[in-house]
Amino acid sequence: MTRVPAESNLQPAVQTPVERFAESVTCKQDWIASEAPLEVRIGNTPMTVLMRTPGNDDELVRGFLYGEGAIKSEGDVLSIGPSHLSPEDVGGSVINAQLTAGHKGGFPDRAFYSNASCGVCGKKTIPSLEVKGAIASSQIRVSRSTIESLPDRLRDAQTTFAKTGGVHASGLFTSDGRLVVLREDVGRHNALDKIVGWAMMQRKLPLSDYVLMVSGV
Repeated sequence: MTRVPAESNLQPAVQTPVERFAESVTCKQDWIASEAPLEVRIGNTPMTVLMRTPGNDDELVRGFLYGEGAIKSEGDVLSIGPSHLSPEDVGGSVINAQLTAGHKGGFPDRAFYSNASCGVCGKKTIPSLEVKGAIASSQIRVSRSTIESLPDRLRDAQTTFAKTGGVHASGLFTSDGRLVVLREDVGRHNALDKIVGWAMMQRKLPLSDYVLMVSGV
């Protein structure tokens, strides 16, 4: 049986030999972005597997559950952390969420099938595609020059992208362009979920006074 490396051993980027083809084949060490499965359990019951770049997994799970409507706030969470694995488990990339008995969320209208798509796939009905989000009431104003500066500010903070050229990023900025927090991941939706999870832990939702910048294609 192939064993998944323990979570503490997984890194967002790893050095590995890479063959390059020009007039002749050469082999050199280069940085490659990591992507590995993370099994998400709720109350020790397996719910889904997320393919993600390792790092900030507790934030990722919070953001994922919030986006799916399973939780509404940090008050719905008792704990999120590595699962206590039994000997027959395949490794350490398992995280368990313990929710409060009276948590305010509900489980989504799909069987927690997760992939790299937009989130529509796996829904049961057309009405279930309706987004049930809060109406923004922000009065924030951002200058044109600040908006124009955000892509470069985001890029300058992407340490994993600088090594690999192979990950997306989501960054949260103040109205004057100061970077508050940035997360990277092979999946752009994962990077955003990590931001949402971070904000939940910091009690900053709904982020009405911040600007979100995400990397492009």
